[in-house]
Amino acid sequence: MSEEAMVAFRRYIESKDELKGLDYEFDELLHQCFHVEHYLKTFHHFNFTVKTKKPGSADWTSAMYFAQVKSICMIKRYVCYPLEQDQYGECYACENHGMGELRHPLEGIYDMGREDIQFPFYYQDSDSDEFDATTGGSESSDEDMS
Repeated sequence: MSEEAMVAFRRYIESKDELKGLDYEFDELLHQCFHVEHYLKTFHHFNFTVKTKKPGSADWTSAMYFAQVKSICMIKRYVCYPLEQDQYGECYACENHGMGELRHPLEGIYDMGREDIQFPFYYQDSDSDEFDATTGGSESSDEDMS
């Protein structure tokens, strides 16, 4: 998955004249969240760090970035933004997936999901190890089904 985040990062630095010629290397994938709203709307959010070094410098610095990889009809669209300290933009999709720690930019163009769409897969804890698709995982008798 870090390859997708780095594609977004490379496209980001290619679009910025002040970053051309910068040495960089992937550092760490911190968080990720994959969201499917429907067949034609899927996206993947990433938080990751990249080490960078200015030309002629011996010092490497690490910075955190947000990236989105969005698939539309088998075509991938990439966005990437640097994240500042304590920057927590809103994203219903990641929050609904329980990924509240994944950070988002305060401004920018990225999919946030919808507040009313919840993650479609769930598991209800029970004493049984078997999953019953008709009840969403809970045990029930034939009498309960009527």
